[in-house]
Amino acid sequence: MPRRPAPLRQHGFRIAVFAIGPILGLVAVLVAAGALVSQGVDVPPALLIGLVVATLVIPAAAIAIGLRLGNRLVGDRLELAVKPVGGKWGHARFDVDPGIVHMQPYLWQIRIPKGDRVSLHVDELGEDTGRRPHWRQWWSLNPQLHIVDLRTDRGHYELAGIPAHLEELRDRLSTG
Repeated sequence: MPRRPAPLRQHGFRIAVFAIGPILGLVAVLVAAGALVSQGVDVPPALLIGLVVATLVIPAAAIAIGLRLGNRLVGDRLELAVKPVGGKWGHARFDVDPGIVHMQPYLWQIRIPKGDRVSLHVDELGEDTGRRPHWRQWWSLNPQLHIVDLRTDRGHYELAGIPAHLEELRDRLSTG
């Protein structure tokens, strides 16, 4: 987690995705219960209430535990999407020293390290102009992310992150 937490509005897409799971679960429980009732099966009200509560509580608890565990695993590192110019988007963890980023690529979008850690000497981090991912990339990138250019000793990259994380990256590159 960055030193300065990102404003809640920058996590709107993530929150919406988390909300879809419990809603779909609740709909599935209600549809299954409705099908049983329509077939004449006597469903005790306590069982129906228990299923509805479990459908709402279990995903909420799983989300809370997952976020907490994720913050413990990540700590003070920044997580951004990265793409070499002409390449494909990937996700990585960034440890930052003044003028240097240490990038650990992830396996897909989950936090499993893949490959070797790469250290890049940063020549320039572009300004945040509000450029967003194309709608075709929403499958792998949050549409709320802003894209900035990164020039390093090993070439050009594009970074995508929520604005608070990009500001944090800029601050750490300049001051450490």
